[in-house]
Amino acid sequence: MNRKLVALACCAALATSLSTTAAAQAIYKCGSSYSQSPCEGGTTLHTDASRRETARAPDDMAKRQARLADAMEKARLQEEAKPASVYIPAPKPVSTEETKKIQMTQPGKVKYFTAIAPGEPGDSKKKKKGKKKA
Repeated sequence: MNRKLVALACCAALATSLSTTAAAQAIYKCGSSYSQSPCEGGTTLHTDASRRETARAPDDMAKRQARLADAMEKARLQEEAKPASVYIPAPKPVSTEETKKIQMTQPGKVKYFTAIAPGEPGDSKKKKKGKKKA
């Protein structure tokens, strides 16, 4: 977004500089001021072509930067259009030695839960035998 604004600003500066150039008008120096019309005691100033060339250099640089910004934007858009590569590592296999160590350190406890279905529907519950209340 910023590059587009910079390119737009460069184009606007270029357009205003091209539209405000004077077409070989004579410039007169009248004392401490300058004028387009001749004045009494005024001197004519001659403009150099070399000065125009130096004034053109920033415009050329702005055009070059605008082209570079467009090229960078195209490259960025192409890069963003590519799918992102994702690395998913393979699961680490559990060795049999590790499972034996787990089972040996916790005797009587099984690492995995196994569900057991309740008794058959016809089975009756066993009553606990305990002390009789007197």
